[in-house]
Amino acid sequence: VGIKLLQCNDEMCQYEYKPDGNIGWTAQSTNTVRFTWDNHPTTALIIKKPNSPESSSAFVNIVDILHEKLDIKILVEPAVKAEFPRISYLESVVDEGSELTEPLKPGTFPGPEHYSNDLLRSADFIVCIGGDGTILWVSGLYKGPCPPIVSFAMGSLGFLTPFDYAEHESVLEEVVSGTIQVAVRTRLHALVHDDQQNLKGKFIALNEINLDRGPSPYLCNVECYCDDRLITVSEGDGIIVATPTGSTAYSLAAGGSMVHPDVPALLLTPICSHALAFRPMIFPDSVTLHLKVPKDSSFHAWASFDGKNGMTLYKGWSVTVRVSKWPVPIMMQSAARDVAASASRRDWFDGVMECLQWNNRTAQGALVPTPPQPSVAKESKSSKANAASPASQ
Repeated sequence: VGIKLLQCNDEMCQYEYKPDGNIGWTAQSTNTVRFTWDNHPTTALIIKKPNSPESSSAFVNIVDILHEKLDIKILVEPAVKAEFPRISYLESVVDEGSELTEPLKPGTFPGPEHYSNDLLRSADFIVCIGGDGTILWVSGLYKGPCPPIVSFAMGSLGFLTPFDYAEHESVLEEVVSGTIQVAVRTRLHALVHDDQQNLKGKFIALNEINLDRGPSPYLCNVECYCDDRLITVSEGDGIIVATPTGSTAYSLAAGGSMVHPDVPALLLTPICSHALAFRPMIFPDSVTLHLKVPKDSSFHAWASFDGKNGMTLYKGWSVTVRVSKWPVPIMMQSAARDVAASASRRDWFDGVMECLQWNNRTAQGALVPTPPQPSVAKESKSSKANAASPASQ
């Protein structure tokens, strides 16, 4: 008998008809996709690592290729525009007509809160020159949809920076031609409510959301709910909700598992739990996690989102976490450089082994068999024993 399968998420439901009645997977899960431009891209946002002469030198070469060779309009942050006054075609993401609430101190520039959302959204793609921290900064700029990111390694870690700067010209040409694949990285969306259920803030995180004791010397008590069901009460230094991308960051240092970024999951990792039985947990990405500071807690807690936007959580306050609708698309090695189905996996394993030295040890040498001893030695030993005995004398 034929059957209809109904699959639903938060926004839509979809039917799939199985005329033979067999239930099976259409395809294996993967977060790696291919894309092509409808038209030639026109605008790129370039984010560079600050206070880095190496990144500044790379920036000059990259903007020259994009603007002069590939005919791309260049957007930059105000501090970068001020760093390169001789490059006249750089445009700031701060709207020139906007007014600042307070005058800036000498040597300072408008922060992200003054960036124009229209200008940020006008970027067809983003070029990052730096390490993984640069990608986290870009994630914070885009609370909603994020353009594809091509990143060149210039930092200490390289989980999210698969391209070598030495190949920047050919990589940028591939990006503009639309022959590169994209790995979709999950983000977290968090809502903070007070004890009266008033909304106190909205945040987004690519790596993790932390609830911890902050500067307090007391234990941090956190009630953990999964889809409105109380699953545990954590007592310790805090709790981490991480994405698979963040599983190799703070969560890993706290004892959590490494999870491949293609796995649709949420990680719940305790920080120095004061209970032997509380171990890290992995949830499907369809759940909603609710973390609450009990009203009878001995002290309040602190929350941070990708290590930023720290705020105090008073007694009765809570953080609701779920997977964001808007992931971060990161360009990976193209089919010409790698096998399309395995490029993102290879990049991740390379990062784990190179950055964290995972399972890196000196190989044990092969066992060398001991050669058999000649029988003459045994006879010699026996004759010596007989010569020393009284009977032989």
